[in-house]
Amino acid sequence: MHVLLVLLSLCLLPLPAMAATISGTARVIDGDTVVIRKKHIRLIGIDAPEKRQTCMRWLIIPSSCGKQATLILTEMVKRKTVTCDIVDTDRYGRLVGRCFVGDTDLNREMVRRGWALSYWTNDYKQEEGEARLAKAGIWATRFEKPSDFRKK
Repeated sequence: MHVLLVLLSLCLLPLPAMAATISGTARVIDGDTVVIRKKHIRLIGIDAPEKRQTCMRWLIIPSSCGKQATLILTEMVKRKTVTCDIVDTDRYGRLVGRCFVGDTDLNREMVRRGWALSYWTNDYKQEEGEARLAKAGIWATRFEKPSDFRKK
């Protein structure tokens, strides 16, 4: 009898959230956030400069690197179907996932092009290192980490 009660109680436990996929036309909020079908999706494993963030070129010339990162992601998704594999929800209620246009991993591509840093995971450390060596995107500037910028 006890075994039956234990098995029955296990059946009543909530199941962990299943991974979901969202596809559609994306609107870009900034270099690491898109909206598909009214759902805000934070690109996992990356951190792009904030929209209002500037970086310094040649140590003296301010550059709107946050706006530039937003434009780069916008160009990558423009008039294309974006598919996001959702893996979590962040503390702000946004979905968190890895997004693709066809076979192109947008998260990876933003880091590879130098417009986002690898963040919280090590998934894109190699691409970040290559972008840094190539002085691609923000690596051609002096910049504050986006996470530090947000803290201010």
